[in-house]
Amino acid sequence: MTRLSESHLWKNLREFYEKEGVKAWSSDRLPFFATNNPALAKTYVDLLIAYLEDCRDAEQLDPTQTVTIVELGGGMGRMAYLMLTRLKEMQDRLPCPVKYLLTDYGKSNVEYYKSHEKFAPFFQNGTLEVSQFDAEGPDRLQFDSTNPVFVIANYLFDSLSQDGFKIHDGVLSEISCYLDDKKELRFEATPASDTPYGIKAYDKVLQNYRNVLGNTHIPFPIGPLKCMDSLSESANGRLALVMADKALRSKEELLDFTSLPLQKHDRGFSMSVNCHAMDEVWGQDGGLSFHSAPRTNHLNLAVYCKGLRRDECRRTEHTFRDQVDGFGPLDYLDFRAQIMASVKNKSLRLYLQLLRLSRWDAELFYELSNQLGDAALGAPMNEQQELYEIMTRCWGNFFPIPDERDVPFAVARVLACINQFHQAIGFYGESRRIYGDRCLTLHNIGICQFNLGQLEQAVASFKEALKLDPQYGPSKELLLRTEAEARRQSSLTP
Repeated sequence: MTRLSESHLWKNLREFYEKEGVKAWSSDRLPFFATNNPALAKTYVDLLIAYLEDCRDAEQLDPTQTVTIVELGGGMGRMAYLMLTRLKEMQDRLPCPVKYLLTDYGKSNVEYYKSHEKFAPFFQNGTLEVSQFDAEGPDRLQFDSTNPVFVIANYLFDSLSQDGFKIHDGVLSEISCYLDDKKELRFEATPASDTPYGIKAYDKVLQNYRNVLGNTHIPFPIGPLKCMDSLSESANGRLALVMADKALRSKEELLDFTSLPLQKHDRGFSMSVNCHAMDEVWGQDGGLSFHSAPRTNHLNLAVYCKGLRRDECRRTEHTFRDQVDGFGPLDYLDFRAQIMASVKNKSLRLYLQLLRLSRWDAELFYELSNQLGDAALGAPMNEQQELYEIMTRCWGNFFPIPDERDVPFAVARVLACINQFHQAIGFYGESRRIYGDRCLTLHNIGICQFNLGQLEQAVASFKEALKLDPQYGPSKELLLRTEAEARRQSSLTP
C-alpha cells in the first residue's frame, strides 16, 4: 500500500496535462471560464495594487525595483493575457514596476506561450517571461528583486498531491491506496502515529482534528503546503498568494464525509482543497489569510499573505472584502447564469449591461453574439453606437486558443447586423486567418460584398463557399441572385 500523496494518481494527472497541453482546455474537458475572465483579472490587479501599497507603507517595498507576479499552472494562458492587459491600463496606479512570470508544469504549454501572437508585445517590452515550473518539484523560483512577490494559483491546488485521513471515535487513521486484482483503485485506513509527517506544524493540525472533529474523512493538502513553503522561502517570507479553487474552509465543512471528497471527471480526478488546514499551518508562521464569504458557488477566492502584520495589511483586506465579499467575480458568475436562464425576450440594453458587468468579456460576447445581432437589427442609433463601443472593448480581451469559439466571426456577424459591412469583411478575414476557411464564413463575406455593391467579389465568395460545401443551399441561391443582379446592372450603363 502507498501513501495517497505518493500514489500513481498524481503522476497520471501530470502526464495528462503534459500530453494534452492547451488542447485540454480547447475541448471543454476542463473548466476554465470561472478563473479566466476579465472580472477576476480586475479583482486580482486591484488586490495587487492594494498589497503593494500596504508594503510601501510598511517600508517593505523598493519603488525602484521590480515586483514579480508569478502565475502557477498558467494552463492555456488566457488569465495571464487578461492580467497583462489590465496591468497596462492601470500602469499609473502601480507604485513600482512589475514583471509577469507565467509558469506551467507542461513543456508544450510553455512553448505555446512563447509563440502566441497576443503575448508578443509583452515579451518585447520586457513585462512578460515564461518558464516551465513544477509547483511540487524540488526546484525553487529565483527572483532578482528583493521586493515582495505576488502569486496567482487558480484551479491549481485541487490538482496537487494530497493525503487522506479518517477519524473514527477519536482515532486518527491514514488512508493508503492500492490496486486490486482488477487494477481498480482501493483505499484502506490504518491507524496513524501521533506525528504522521514529523513536521510540527502539519502534525499539530492533524492532532487538533482528531481531538475536535467527529467521524469523518479529511483531505490534507500536503502538495499545496509544500508549494507555499517553497514560494515563501524563494520570496524571503514576503509574498501574497491569491487563489481560486474548490475548497473546504472551516472545521464545519470537514464534518460528515463518509469518504474522501474526490471528484472524478474526464481528466481523472481532483480533490477539494482543505484551506482550513492551510490557514492553520500558514498562521503558525505569522501568515494571514482571507477567504470569500460563504456562497452556494463551490469556488473559493482567498488571499494568503506573509511578511505583513494584520494591521499593516488594511488596504489588501479592505479591497478583498469590498470586491470579493461585495458583488464580485463569484457573484457575477451566478448572476450571469440566472439572467441567461430566466429572462425571456431580452433587450439589447440588457445584453449591453451584462457585457459591461463582465468587464467586456470576449467569451460572453461570443455566447451572446446571435442574440446581440438579432437585437441590434432596427435598434436606435444610440444603442447601436453603445454596442459598437462595447464590442471594441470585448475584442481587446480576446485571446484565441485552438477551439471552436470563433470570436472574430461573432464580431463580424454583429457588425453586419448594424450595417458596418466593410469592417465585418475585415473580421471575417481574421476568422479565416485564425480558424481557417469555412463555408459559412465565405458565404457571409459574400453577403457583405453584395450589400456594398461589390457584385463580382460577392460572386467569387459564394463560389468559394460552394467549393467547401457544394450543397449549401443559401450560397446556391445567392450566387444565382447576385449573378442575375450583375447582369441587370451591366445592361444599364450610361
